Amino acid sequence: MNVASFLKSDLDLNQGSFLVVETKAHFREIAHNALMRGRARDVKYAPDVDEAMQVLKRLGPQLTAVICDWDIAPVGGLELLRNIRSGKSARIPRDLCVVILTSKTEAIAVKAAMQLDVNGFAVAPLSVEKFIKTVNMAIQRRITLRDPAQYAAVALPNTDDAPAKPSANLATVERRVTP
Repeated sequence: MNVASFLKSDLDLNQGSFLVVETKAHFREIAHNALMRGRARDVKYAPDVDEAMQVLKRLGPQLTAVICDWDIAPVGGLELLRNIRSGKSARIPRDLCVVILTSKTEAIAVKAAMQLDVNGFAVAPLSVEKFIKTVNMAIQRRITLRDPAQYAAVALPNTDDAPAKPSANLATVERRVTP
């Protein structure tokens, strides 16, 4: 494979269908534009976890990936990930690709996401190309599902109370969630 075709395929989301879970319209628009530039077929939106669960119940098997801000209220993206992996709804595939979108990499949140078998992290600020590559790598990462009770038991950080503790090197985190 030559370099040009590698780069093209690396930035091609292959007509996938995505759900973006983000409270801020501006960031939803940025994600939408990036996904469409990556040749996404369809992008759906939800402003919170409750609405995301409703969309997932309707469209879960048709979605390629969920891209979710980890710091949305009242419960964050990690709660959504835990709901998916623990089989909260039989209509949502437990192995659905989930990419956590964040502007900070707190060690406790990263650890919880890893325990929940997150497919990938998109850490802002990042370019459109880096975002597309991150989502593409996450889609390609296959997870081996564990018992739903193990996911349900994962303790999630309380982002309102916890002081920000930087995680280890972000490159280490990215290596852990890449195929």
